[in-house]
Formats: sequence, structure tokens, C-alpha cells
Amino acid sequence: MIEIQDILTQIFPQATPETLSTLVDNGRVKTYPKDTVLTTQNAIEKTFYVLLDGQVEIRKYTHGNYHMVDVLQRGDCFGELALIFNVPRTADIIVAHDATVLEIDRHAFDEQIKWNPTALHTLMQIIIIRMLKQLDQRLYEVSRKLNDGKPDVFFSYAHEDDAFARTLVQSFKRYNLNVWIDIFNLESGTSWARQIGEALDQCKIMVLILSPASMASNNVEDEWNYYLDKGRPILPILYEPCDIPYRLHKLQYVDFTSQSFDDGVLRVIGDVHSILTTVLGEPSLDVSTN
Repeated sequence: MIEIQDILTQIFPQATPETLSTLVDNGRVKTYPKDTVLTTQNAIEKTFYVLLDGQVEIRKYTHGNYHMVDVLQRGDCFGELALIFNVPRTADIIVAHDATVLEIDRHAFDEQIKWNPTALHTLMQIIIIRMLKQLDQRLYEVSRKLNDGKPDVFFSYAHEDDAFARTLVQSFKRYNLNVWIDIFNLESGTSWARQIGEALDQCKIMVLILSPASMASNNVEDEWNYYLDKGRPILPILYEPCDIPYRLHKLQYVDFTSQSFDDGVLRVIGDVHSILTTVLGEPSLDVSTN
């Protein structure tokens, strides 16, 4: 109970402990397995979700294909519009890894805001901030397309390590790096091998996640061998201790096993920046976060 209230305090900082306790008492804590659809695009639903553990993906269907929009993690919330308006969901929310959520439906919320209008005020702030963030992201994507629309960084990894890869990609996006990774960028209806080949040719740098699974993957081996044969830069990241092949052995890697995730991300971002500006002669990256 205390942990849930701590998370709610971050979302509703102006709410009293009594109000948060009532929200928890009137909500439902549920755990869903991977691939469960929590919200459906264009459906009118009435549930607000607080993610207590795990990960969920935001996927939007447009122009005949599903596109990955974002990944949410512990402490994030979604579906707040459903508490106030009868408007359709703007995207699908799908469980990426077993997720535990607190579900609060509109009726329970309505009962609480009668006695605590500051909760409604805080929720409106969340909605406005999220809308501004989405607008900023759209402007960023438009800027990328006006530039050349091509990704800078190709992520090579084993699918057993996809949770780590997803989290790392989200960190890259916060530093305005244009990333290509199959779980976000592959589109249905087109050859996956062709899309991966085009991305390998377009990207300037490969980030290679080192682990026992990736070093045993034939697909990953094909990808890093292709970059080495082309003389393109590879930035290895040691995610789990493993035997590193001879061709990769001389490459300096960022060791995530001996430092915090945040420290490792800063090191990787700095190395990517150095490669783009020094080795490839690209304009300096704007690594300020939004």
C-alpha cells in the first residue's frame, strides 16, 4: 500500500494522503501477462492506469501499419483522458513485459474529486504536459524528416535482451538521437530482411549489445560483421559477461556490468557524440533533454 501511495504522490503531488489512500481503496491492482491489450485505439473507455511494475508499449495504427510510439515504465500513467471525457483512445496500450497496474475507473474518480478538486486540477496539468510533450515530439520528427529522415544509430541485439534494449533506446530518444531498432521500426507488409538491410546502410553507427544471447545469435553476427567489413564504427555495450569474438575483441566497450545504468547511458551518449563529430565529421549533436 505504501509503495503504491508513493507512486501516486509523484503523479498527484497536491493530493492529501487520505485522498491517495481512498483512490487506492477504490482502485484495482491487477497483473497482466505479456501481449495483453489494456486499451484499444478508437475505443471509448473509462479507466485510468498507473503502472506499478513492468513495461507497456504505446502502438498507433496509421496508414495501414502499426507504429511504436513509446514505452512506459514503472511510475508512468496513461488513460487520464478517460476519467474526464468521452473521447476515443488515441492508441493501443499493450503489455511488453508482465505488468502490474492500479486501475481507477471514472465513477471512483468522480466520487473523489467531489471532495478534492485539487486532484482534478493536477490531472489537467498532467494532460496539458503530455500534450505539449507529444507536440514537441511531432515537431522533432518533422525536423528530422526535413533534414534527411534517416536514422543515425542502428541497434543490434538479441531478442532475449529486448527489455534492456527498449530502455536504452528510450534514453537515446531523450537525447534527440535518431535510432533504428527492429521492435520499433519494422513495418508489416514489407520484407523484414530488406528493411533491416536498408537501416544498416543508412545508419552511421552501430550500437552492439554484448551478452551470451547476442554472441550466440547468427543474425546479430551477420549485422556486426557487415559493419566491420564496411569499415563502419561499432560501439559495443557489455550488458552481461560473455565471450567476445576475436573480430570484436579490440573494440573498446562501455561496461554496464560495473556501473549504474544512468552512468553507462551518459558514457554511451558521449561516445556516440564523439563518433559523429570527430570520426564522421557530422554537426555537433544537441544532447539536451526535453
